[in-house]
Amino acid sequence: MVVAKDTFNIGSGSYVFIPTNKVHSVRVDESNGVMTVLSIQSPFFDGNDWVFDE
Repeated sequence: MVVAKDTFNIGSGSYVFIPTNKVHSVRVDESNGVMTVLSIQSPFFDGNDWVFDE
């Protein structure tokens, strides 16, 4: 997981707080299975500012 300039590992049971206006990303090691996410945003997030980089 990358939030701003900080990089760290996340695993089962992890939670991540992403401050407002911070660029963030995640890379899933598929050899360890899939990643399931519960994402809660406040205030409302409509997804219009998503940027995908492959």
